Amino acid sequence: MSRFLAALMLALAASPAAADLVSTTDGFVLEGKILEENDQFVLLEVTRVHGGEKVKTRIERARVVKLLRSMDAEANYQERRKLAPAGDWQANFALGTWCAEQGLRARAVEHLVPIFGLEFAKAEAEQARSIVLRLGYRKYPDSGWLPEEEFWQSRGFVIFREAWMTQESAQATEAYEAAWGAWEEASIENQRKSLQSLAEVPEKDEEKLAELVGAWELIVAEDRKKALTCDQSALQTLRALRRAGALTGSMEDLGEVELQANGAVVGPGGRVLIEASLVDRALLMEFNALAANWAKAEAAREELAEAARATVSEILALAGHGEEEEAPAGPDDEKVAELERRLAEADAKLEAARTAMKEKLRADGLPK
Repeated sequence: MSRFLAALMLALAASPAAADLVSTTDGFVLEGKILEENDQFVLLEVTRVHGGEKVKTRIERARVVKLLRSMDAEANYQERRKLAPAGDWQANFALGTWCAEQGLRARAVEHLVPIFGLEFAKAEAEQARSIVLRLGYRKYPDSGWLPEEEFWQSRGFVIFREAWMTQESAQATEAYEAAWGAWEEASIENQRKSLQSLAEVPEKDEEKLAELVGAWELIVAEDRKKALTCDQSALQTLRALRRAGALTGSMEDLGEVELQANGAVVGPGGRVLIEASLVDRALLMEFNALAANWAKAEAAREELAEAARATVSEILALAGHGEEEEAPAGPDDEKVAELERRLAEADAKLEAARTAMKEKLRADGLPK
């Protein structure tokens, strides 16, 4: 008997029939109620043994071996549905909310979407929209409300860097990032060797030059840290955007996103990425905060770049190279030039893949 089955039998023997069970990679079987499940984590509400207090615990998806939901949710729904006729919006709102809590996503959407247009129940309509969006459903042209992953996967798209794109575009993006990383590392190392050679110029203030090169090293190291922060902020911001509302495109161009006064989120060329009427307000606040952090990280990198340029100019001047803006040739210039050529090739392939993806979106009648 497997460890999971043994633990599961013990859990079932000691738990009420309606409990959800989550088996983890470290051999535990947690009992409770699954509040949310996605490709990143499972949110489980459990009851403490002592005191009976209900608490929420987040389990990373990578730790989850198996989920076992209570088997009576659908049967319970069928009984509740008898008490929610089509014309009773309040009963359907309550039923849709209950379905969402039970993890019955499609059932929840079925009962909540008709409430969206009720002018006399704006608060409930807004809440219904928020629930549907949090369940991962989006409204798509000619397709209505569908799970985001179902819509894009049916068209051959994959999630890469928190954006939906074609497999070809994802591969081209990965290749470009690898080429950029190799070129950037080689360029920095080449400049480092060049500046170090300047610091060893006879009859110059070698101590001061060494101090300046050391300062440049610190600036570069800090910029590398900030670069990671910017990348992480970009992904977090995009994740918040995807969770906050009805994205209508592949969201590959995050750099020019702006929030309009009416609540709509607009991308490059004024393309509406999230309609104002379909925005989850709480998650939009999260997006605003993350976008602000991202902007701060980018601004900090600009300051570091200016400091690096000023330091290099000071080194050049002290070493007798006048007011040149760039350091003299480095020992690895040929290597850097070759990597720059590869980077240009990767960039061209990426652009071709993006163009092909936009044509695919256009053929499907979707915003790009």
